[in-house]
Amino acid sequence: MINGTRIEKIRAELLDQYSIKKCDIEIIEGAINCDGSHSIAKAGNVTFKYPNSTRLVEDNPPNTDIVLSDGSNKYYLGIDTDGAVCTYEASNQDVESITLPNIFVANDGTLEANTVTNDTLQCNLMDLNGFTWYVGVEPPNNIYTIQSGQDRKVFYRKEQVKINYLTDRIKIWYVINDNWNSLGEYMMLGPKNKNGIVSTSIMDLTVLIQRRRELDPVVFVKGTPYHDVLSYFIIKSGYTKVNIEATDAVLRSDRVFDDSKNRLEWFNEVAKEINYTQLEVDENGYFVSRKYRQPTLSNVKHIYRVDKTSIISGEIETEEDFWNTYNVIKCVHSNPSTSLLVSIARNDDPSDPFSTYAIGEVPLTVKVDNVADKQELDAIATKMLFEQRQTTQDVVFNSLINPVHGLNDVIQLFSPNLEGVFLENSWTIPLKAGSLMTHKMRRLVDVRSVVA
Repeated sequence: MINGTRIEKIRAELLDQYSIKKCDIEIIEGAINCDGSHSIAKAGNVTFKYPNSTRLVEDNPPNTDIVLSDGSNKYYLGIDTDGAVCTYEASNQDVESITLPNIFVANDGTLEANTVTNDTLQCNLMDLNGFTWYVGVEPPNNIYTIQSGQDRKVFYRKEQVKINYLTDRIKIWYVINDNWNSLGEYMMLGPKNKNGIVSTSIMDLTVLIQRRRELDPVVFVKGTPYHDVLSYFIIKSGYTKVNIEATDAVLRSDRVFDDSKNRLEWFNEVAKEINYTQLEVDENGYFVSRKYRQPTLSNVKHIYRVDKTSIISGEIETEEDFWNTYNVIKCVHSNPSTSLLVSIARNDDPSDPFSTYAIGEVPLTVKVDNVADKQELDAIATKMLFEQRQTTQDVVFNSLINPVHGLNDVIQLFSPNLEGVFLENSWTIPLKAGSLMTHKMRRLVDVRSVVA
């Protein structure tokens, strides 16, 4: 579809469990929603046509064994992948046999050679891996094989593509002016096939970590790097595409992880202890977690402007809810094997209408089960107080689809009635070219600027 100078397309691929493409699929409709308040951030639904495609899959080489005769019975001469020659009786005794210059088969099926004075090659055989072997006789009557040095020959056969709903996944692309932008890989949950039309819910690959639990308790001793603990939950689940930001933080006490929670829950709990983001999967299929950083102008990822070139469509809506705002955050960490840790963050700004000076103390006490150290507990309290001051204005707007948004991106907005830096809480992309993308954001400026 042409939208101004934009030519937009939706493309999708069916991948196997190793993210290898099986075929293209045609999407009829659907949508992807990214919401940081959910443990599995990216999910949605899709309807597509069941593929009517074939693909080339690697096959065993055709039988290249030759037939020898002992005069009354016929035997195949074959070769194993380690180069060992073998004989086995032909099931069809009517097959045509050949004669080798110096190799023959005895009446019991054993292979023998004539006495020779010079090394002589007798025949070529191909093993089941596609490698060619020379079979020869060297003085006096030793049969030998040697790999030819030729490149491996690969053979293929056509296979009808079938969907394995347990392991296959869908990769979705949004194409703008021939620029392919990945919207990620998704597992199919609860698919329904009606007359070749498949409708299914989809979730990103973090659902694979959510499905795993520890059958037996796993212990990480005091001093283990947090990075190793976080990586464990992913790698133990069978996935190696890991991109977790490095940290020097280590466990302050021994930790036990059991089957009371799934691995995704354990991961996000441990990540929170060092002020890291929840587990997500990026557009390239990597499992990602990084240090949380307060949104500022220095880490803006997208800029939206209301002007002649704007891709914003319609009005920008705002909603304020000031009631559930706390101005004192107390974080407490208590563990029998470690000392008591307490962190208090206060909003004592006399110019702020929500500060302790303006409305008195409105405290919130939070128990933090595990934390790396006092510094991290201070950071958690500060972050929570900061979030309290940012939960007062939600902003919603629509735009042309921008497929490069991730989880909790920082956005700078310029419009006649509203400007500032925002944290994008969620977005929704309809899987139809020419549709509008919905952004839901939270304002990242002081509360007093909203109510002034």
